[in-house]
Amino acid sequence: MLELVPITTEEEEEEEEAYNFLINEGFDNEDLKIIKDHYDKEGVKFCIKTFNAISIEEMKDDLKNYKNKSAFKKCKKVFVNLKISISGICR
Repeated sequence: MLELVPITTEEEEEEEEAYNFLINEGFDNEDLKIIKDHYDKEGVKFCIKTFNAISIEEMKDDLKNYKNKSAFKKCKKVFVNLKISISGICR
């Protein structure tokens, strides 16, 4: 009997290996999304070979700093919107 097997490209397989590698190194899904988006934005191929260029620990530190800055930006935006709302009410 014939079996249908999905056709995967070499690029898809490399990305899958990269995701699995990063998960095994302790990254979570949010980290993977941030890394993938950054690699796409910079035009860098998302595969294990490109991870050899930098230290995994350095990547974790950079992600921690990025998340802290992102959280600060979100909080700042909430406060600015709150200030605008309050100033509209008080007028």
